[in-house]
Amino acid sequence: MKKLMFITLVLLPFVGFSQVKLFTTDASKEYPNGTRITYFTISDCPDDSDFLEYANKYVSQNDGIIRFHISKDYEKCFYEAQRNITETMIVDYINEAYFDFYNGEPLDQKSIDENSKSQRTFKKSDYNGKFYRVAFKLEDTPNLNNIKNASLLLKEKGNFNDISINDNIHFEISSAEPINADFVIGVFEEFGLKIEDEFIK
Repeated sequence: MKKLMFITLVLLPFVGFSQVKLFTTDASKEYPNGTRITYFTISDCPDDSDFLEYANKYVSQNDGIIRFHISKDYEKCFYEAQRNITETMIVDYINEAYFDFYNGEPLDQKSIDENSKSQRTFKKSDYNGKFYRVAFKLEDTPNLNNIKNASLLLKEKGNFNDISINDNIHFEISSAEPINADFVIGVFEEFGLKIEDEFIK
């Protein structure tokens, strides 16, 4: 009886997670360079911050995917990828990540980190001998509340000396430390905001 119970407990997490599915596409936009950015919502994602971190890295290392992020509410997803990557494929990758994380042998964390590591930097950046400075512009958006919340999160999480905003979507940030472009981009993505491609390299 004890043996049967043990087997049941081991299998339950994956059985429960097999119900995870895409149930709505919130927004999607294609770009001339053959890529697409999509925001969508999933259901039944496990409420586990360690898994969330692993899944974000696991999905991002797949071919054709440039960026991927599940938000901290465990529902909202964002990805930038080649146009042939679909939401169904992304959900399949999330399921694979879950199986590896809870029931299989997770990929080596260092390997995932290296595969998903981005070389992105801001094109408009300099160092004046005291502060590192970057400037960029968001894509036009009517949701000023999201911009406000993203700015507050930047101030809360980042070690920045100054964050200035002009015309609501033009940003200038300075810091005594080098500015991590992936961190800044990720904060905006949490609120469905995108920095214009021409400001990133």
